[in-house]
Amino acid sequence: MIDTFTSYLAKVKKYSEHTVISYANDLNQFSHYLLEVYGNGDILLAGHLMVRSWVVSLSKNEITPRSVNRKLSALNSFYKYALKHGHVQKNPMKKVAAPKVGKRLPSYVMEDEIPVVMAATDMQADNYTQWRDKTILFFTLYYRHA
Repeated sequence: MIDTFTSYLAKVKKYSEHTVISYANDLNQFSHYLLEVYGNGDILLAGHLMVRSWVVSLSKNEITPRSVNRKLSALNSFYKYALKHGHVQKNPMKKVAAPKVGKRLPSYVMEDEIPVVMAATDMQADNYTQWRDKTILFFTLYYRHA
């Protein structure tokens, strides 16, 4: 069933090869988890409690919430496909909450680093794009600290 689904993603939905491979890996990983823990690797038989226990095991193995959410996205897409094609009666993902993803702090250039950054741009600006980029950098760095 996983192969049928990934073929559908590639041929009908036109997902990138990288996405199809990632989804296949995530679904196979879930199938292996089900086999190890519950003795049956058929993901069509999995319920929401099984998915939740997988999420907990991923978190215990220090998988980031962002990666867990991508894996859950793969499962959600799979179950929507399976529901649409009559392979399951209900989508177990409806009762699975995704872990919270923390916000990244913005990065910035320290004031004493500005001359170093600007020196790196002391190249000749030969075209519009280079002039534009150099001007943006100049105004962004100097006027933020003024």
